[in-house]
Amino acid sequence: MLGRHRRQRTFIFELTADCANACVFCYNVRHVCGASEEELSAGRWIALAERLHAETGFEEVALSGGEPLLHPGCEAIAAALDAMGVRVSLVTSGGGLDGERTRRLLEAGVGLFQLPLHCADEALHDALAGRRGAYADAARAFAEVFAAGGDAVGVCVVTDANVSRLREA
Repeated sequence: MLGRHRRQRTFIFELTADCANACVFCYNVRHVCGASEEELSAGRWIALAERLHAETGFEEVALSGGEPLLHPGCEAIAAALDAMGVRVSLVTSGGGLDGERTRRLLEAGVGLFQLPLHCADEALHDALAGRRGAYADAARAFAEVFAAGGDAVGVCVVTDANVSRLREA
């Protein structure tokens, strides 16, 4: 591991490679390189987090993927991190993020939702995400998070296809 001499403040935990989107810019190892499909259980993620926290004292974790909401232990992992005093953010497409799920995630300690907003043009956003309805999912997720009293930020992957359209967003 990193050892006590080194201070790592932030980690990104890619909980799963599963995702409903097929983003043109996806870097997920399973999709790009055909890496192993074995994923860690919630218990193994929590044990890893506890070990890393003991060794580094990290302060923040972004739960990512694929789509982290597809991991069955997403809320449990967030709650365990929160119990360690770690700030938790969730990088999600917003698909499947309804009012009840949003409340559960907030109760588990998710302090920030990072949602895609690749441009203001719905068709181009959907094309970049590789799925029709991706823009609508993200817009709905922003509304759900704000309605539940949570915080959300837009995340934009800049590509040749959207760079000229970013002023519209």
